[in-house]
Amino acid sequence: MGFNKALAFAVVLSTLSFGAAWAAPVTSASVDRDFTLDEYSAMLSGASDFWQAGVGLTFGDSLHQTYHLFGGGRLTWVQASEAGRTSNGWALGVIGGVGFRPQRKWSPVGTLAADKFFGVDLYESKLTLSAGVRIQIVSQLDPQQVVSVLLFAGRLYGSNGVADRSDTGLSVLYSLAFFEQR
Repeated sequence: MGFNKALAFAVVLSTLSFGAAWAAPVTSASVDRDFTLDEYSAMLSGASDFWQAGVGLTFGDSLHQTYHLFGGGRLTWVQASEAGRTSNGWALGVIGGVGFRPQRKWSPVGTLAADKFFGVDLYESKLTLSAGVRIQIVSQLDPQQVVSVLLFAGRLYGSNGVADRSDTGLSVLYSLAFFEQR
């Protein structure tokens, strides 16, 4: 899948999740959507020659009282290295994903993110697929304090003669999550 198609997919997923989160309240007859979960996150992500650190905001809604669909944006600082050259810059990205039972102490989560780099000479963009676990570190429902640990596989799209490449690594996110039961 090319970066443009993946970016379009991530934007659509983010838009749908954002729209669902701001939809009108659900009537009691509906059993499909019974909570919203909006998160303010700080993240650190690293691979062998690539680091990202930043902040983001996601909006989410429940599906079938079990799954958590979410989407949003992020702003990150980027450091990339290739063949002895290092480049720093920033990235603007979108992220979308799905989680399972986020009101539990431990819950699985998966994401798809697309980032466009600015000021990074070596690469122009990155597509990231990740999976991991979301852990509540404070057991109150609002706001939840959450740490997510994710393993990721990414595709870096080169620029200025640098070849595209794949990478794998680890991401850690700290989030304040606002959980609202409907």
